[in-house]
Amino acid sequence: MLPVKYKRDIVFISVEQIDCMGKNPGLYIGTDYPNQMTKVASFANKEKADLFIQYLDYILGYKDSIEEGPAT
Repeated sequence: MLPVKYKRDIVFISVEQIDCMGKNPGLYIGTDYPNQMTKVASFANKEKADLFIQYLDYILGYKDSIEEGPAT
């Protein structure tokens, strides 16, 4: 499911794995102009990052339900 970017105008939130920014996926905020990005959180693993994306999609109204899976 990674990477995912939520954007409004020039501001964005992204969940992605960037090699030079740690070994686990991170949550980033930033702007296109000026071009800047700040890591605000790190996930323990890819599965937890994907779970966060599912919940955020539901909260923002992009999905009507949450896929049930094993508790992490």
